[in-house]
Amino acid sequence: MKIIKIKIGNRTLRIKDCKGIASLKGLMFDSMKNCDGALIYGKVIWMPFIKHKLKLIFLDKDFEVVDTQYAIPISINIKSWRTYSCSRAKYCLETNKDVKVKIGDKIRSI
Repeated sequence: MKIIKIKIGNRTLRIKDCKGIASLKGLMFDSMKNCDGALIYGKVIWMPFIKHKLKLIFLDKDFEVVDTQYAIPISINIKSWRTYSCSRAKYCLETNKDVKVKIGDKIRSI
C-alpha cells in the first residue's frame, strides 16, 4: 500500500493511501508502526480488528475538514458496536495522533 505525506497545520503525517478495496480494510490488523493513519475513500467507518482509539477527520472533495469524531475499537462491550459517519464527507482520515484541526481547515498532500 502506498504511503503519502500530508500536512495538517504545522504537522506532517505519514498516511496509508487506501483506494479501492483497501478502503474496506483501512487500519484493520495494522500495528501502525510504519504510518500515522490512513486516508479512507468513503464516509462511513467501523472499527473491527483495530488496535487503537482513532481520531476521525472527515473531509469533503476539496480535502477541507467538515467534521471530526473519536472512534473506539469494537470490543465485547455492545456500546462499541457502531459506525462513524459524516454525510458531507467524501474521505475520512483515520489517525491515532492528537492532531489539532477545526472545521474549515484544509489538508494538503506534500
